[in-house]
Amino acid sequence: MSQQLCVPAIGTVLILAEPWYFRLYFESRNSGLINALTGSEFGWASFHGGWDWVGGKRKWRKPDYQDKKLGDYKVQLDDFGIPKDEAEQDAMELASTWRNHQPMCYIDVEFPAKTLLTVDRIYIRKGVDAYNSLTFWVKKPPKLKKAKKGEPPVVPTDEYLFQQKVGGNRFCAKLPDVNKIVCEVV
Repeated sequence: MSQQLCVPAIGTVLILAEPWYFRLYFESRNSGLINALTGSEFGWASFHGGWDWVGGKRKWRKPDYQDKKLGDYKVQLDDFGIPKDEAEQDAMELASTWRNHQPMCYIDVEFPAKTLLTVDRIYIRKGVDAYNSLTFWVKKPPKLKKAKKGEPPVVPTDEYLFQQKVGGNRFCAKLPDVNKIVCEVV
């Protein structure tokens, strides 16, 4: 099936035509949005692994994420399908960036249709595909107009309330998730 390719310029505004489901990974660019969505103060220490020295070798320590929740969101771990065994990595011919890519915690997020996103950064580099991503700003909607005297009150939609809650936050999403966006380009 043919489709038209559209690589947006920085500053392009997108309006989601359908709900968009994606993984919001626990990294610094996403902390503001994680806080806005979950209503929780996001703490890095409990959700990130680290490096330990075992027998003179550096070994990855898995993050403590099991059974943790932030607000209504269940915290999960993505190992990106990378096998731990180096022989299996060799058999898969993994690029060095994937070999060094550590598992990351994330939450599954849904942005409703009509959400406004501004493209802020595009990061795609040959040989560094583990980090291919786009960074967006969630646009805050304009304030609702007050009802004139004698008119019924203006009732905000669920989409409006969502954008008010998360608007003004910057976040990034990995390229496979970004490629699922169905939108109109403004």
